[in-house]
Amino acid sequence: MPTLKTENLSDFGRLALGLDHDFAELERLSGQLIRLELESDVGLERSVKLLHEFAERGQSIAQGVQVFGQALEEARSRAEG
Repeated sequence: MPTLKTENLSDFGRLALGLDHDFAELERLSGQLIRLELESDVGLERSVKLLHEFAERGQSIAQGVQVFGQALEEARSRAEG
């Protein structure tokens, strides 16, 4: 599969690619949380760290969706003009 060059993408493409990366990272973190052993202090500490990373990624996705929505609205306004 060819490598994507972000400089060749539109603003929408770059935003979508960033969201795709964030969603993939969220899935990876989710998988780690599911497999985590919580019976030890080390496991509990790791789960706290993973949950923090999960929350940060969720915030990143929320912001990305908001920016993407704004870009879509601006494009719609330009098209109507």
